[in-house]
Amino acid sequence: MRETLCNNKCENPPDISTRSIKTTKKGDNGCEIAIAMSSQVEAFAVRDLAAEGDQQQHCWDSLANIAETCTNFNPNTNGWITGLAAYEFYQLGFRALNAQGSLHSAFSGDDALPQWCGDSKPSCDSCSGGSGNKCTTGDFSGCDCSSSSQSQPSQSSQPDKPPVTNCATAMAASLITCCGWSPDTQATCQNIIQGCGALVDLQSICQTTINKNQFAGGACLGTTADDPIVRGTPPDDLSNCLNQKFNLNANFKYA
Repeated sequence: MRETLCNNKCENPPDISTRSIKTTKKGDNGCEIAIAMSSQVEAFAVRDLAAEGDQQQHCWDSLANIAETCTNFNPNTNGWITGLAAYEFYQLGFRALNAQGSLHSAFSGDDALPQWCGDSKPSCDSCSGGSGNKCTTGDFSGCDCSSSSQSQPSQSSQPDKPPVTNCATAMAASLITCCGWSPDTQATCQNIIQGCGALVDLQSICQTTINKNQFAGGACLGTTADDPIVRGTPPDDLSNCLNQKFNLNANFKYA
């Protein structure tokens, strides 16, 4: 950004995805460059005058000083400097994505640069991961997350998933699946079940051996593992949601 602005250009810097960058003229001679760094933060730089004559060196020096002394390259910090000439102004740093006062058209949450993943994998819980063992949202989108439902051992010795024919067996099969997730991803699995309409304490449940009769009550409204589903009831909605979320291959029996 500094090289582009201080060479008196108002265009996208090279080697950055055009999806993740927006360059906007400011008045007659000024320019703003913004880069979506994540789904929540953008980096930006601004000059108000053309970078010509003395102002060209002022631009180089001012933006360098801001980066080193004001932001220290930390997110959510920025700084500004005014020069000797009328309307001479420089600003650089980080701010919230599409922050108030920005000149560019809005970025979407999916426009961010691909993230540097590093050597340590982020927890899938922190980035809605688990899809193909990759984070699917958040600042680590596209990075491998630390575990998946298919690669980690069960916390306790669980039986094979029962054939899914009704609400109780759908609950049992889903919970056995979740107990196979690693501890750092079980919260995500628990949230999926709760999103379907059943409140569960996965940590305590996974310390026991799950059977198909165990979850006949609660959200299944007292039906046993052998009872058919009544169409249009909450157990029907719960069962179909769990079947979809966990690919249970259910063969539901309806009353």
